[in-house]
Amino acid sequence: MSSNFIRQGGFLRLSKLHVPVLSVGERRAKHPHVRHLICLFSDFCKKSKAHFSRKINFSPRAIDTYSVGTKSSAYQFAAQPTESRVRPVRRYWLLFPADIFVCPSVEQNFFSNMKRYLLFPALLWACVLWSQVQPKQYVLLEHFTNSRCAICASRNPAFYALINQYRSDIHHLAIHPSVPYSNCVFYQANPAHNGARANAYGINGTPRVALNGVLIPAGNPLLPPATLEAALGKTSPIAIVVKEGGAAPTKTAEVTVRVFGQVPAGAYRLFVAVAESTVNYNAPNGENQHYDVFRAMLTDVNGQDITLPAPGGSATFNFSYTHSQPNGWTSHFDSLYVLAFVQEVNSKVVLNSGTRFDPVFTGVAEGPAVRAVNWSPNPAFDYTWALLPGERIRSVEVLSVGGQRQVVPYTVAEDTVRLWVENLPAGLYVALIATESGFYGGRFVRR
Repeated sequence: MSSNFIRQGGFLRLSKLHVPVLSVGERRAKHPHVRHLICLFSDFCKKSKAHFSRKINFSPRAIDTYSVGTKSSAYQFAAQPTESRVRPVRRYWLLFPADIFVCPSVEQNFFSNMKRYLLFPALLWACVLWSQVQPKQYVLLEHFTNSRCAICASRNPAFYALINQYRSDIHHLAIHPSVPYSNCVFYQANPAHNGARANAYGINGTPRVALNGVLIPAGNPLLPPATLEAALGKTSPIAIVVKEGGAAPTKTAEVTVRVFGQVPAGAYRLFVAVAESTVNYNAPNGENQHYDVFRAMLTDVNGQDITLPAPGGSATFNFSYTHSQPNGWTSHFDSLYVLAFVQEVNSKVVLNSGTRFDPVFTGVAEGPAVRAVNWSPNPAFDYTWALLPGERIRSVEVLSVGGQRQVVPYTVAEDTVRLWVENLPAGLYVALIATESGFYGGRFVRR
């Protein structure tokens, strides 16, 4: 089926929409292509806050009228037949008011993707999200800081402001070594494990950051934006799936490493850490909120040897952790989560990482159960936002309809997420929101 949109007068005409010939006696039939087209137009117009007649019948010479029913209302369109000089061919023209589209760029991008909409009307964005060839590579940031370090307190805010723009692309783990102050309460909560992870990188001062196993030179800013942005948008031959269970005080975790491509030669180890998402503690250096605080390593502190299977294979490991209250600050069991990553022993390069908050990559057009979310304004120019009452938002991912991941800064305020889309090219996008209870997804147009 092919289509071409032509502007005529005050209308947009869909010409050359070839469907099987339907006789006048079949005028009530609901042809699937036509039904999908009308439903999609209705949805697009509603989301664009457009106004149009419920009876779409702008052709005075139309002889066939078809009805399309929805739960709330019925829409009609007019089919205007034409004749081919070679052989009879019926072409159906759909006429719509031109002013339902906010600008030519939206019109062009929407129409250029109409074939995708006709083929995948209800699950377009889900198919796009889950049809990638290789998994996304998350950026693992091992952040070495100290609750008594004044320099940490001065540089950490800019670091957090940067990484919060890319939460769907990043895994962050705050490790507290004994330098420069061994009486840091977070270090004291687990000296052996904090010290071992710092020793792996030769940390002799804070703050410092290791990005996917590569130690960033000390400086201000702590993590240059260009360095982070260069690491985004990459893929990995492996995906790490984390499932959690248990009840206080014991947390259980199942970690599965799935291989989708050729793994570079090397000796690999699996690390599985427990982190606390947010700790409220008035530290001596003036910081009062501490994020993704490293609590313990569930594997050996130096990692667990892992032989990665051939592409298509997987390896699963099970762990448990018993929560206890540390001295000097209050820990909450419900704030604990598991972060797993695979690291090459000699180069220290991290192949990939994963948490329970990440979408599950399968390599085929499928994914987790996703609930619909509405973005507003839609179409958007500089920003769009979504409200998820009662949800704790963990991350957001944006893709084009072609499946390319987009780097889109966003902010979260309680149960509201705002995407800053001013740098996106005009077009149609899909966004997936990961919350602690599941996933939400929806489309938006950048005009």
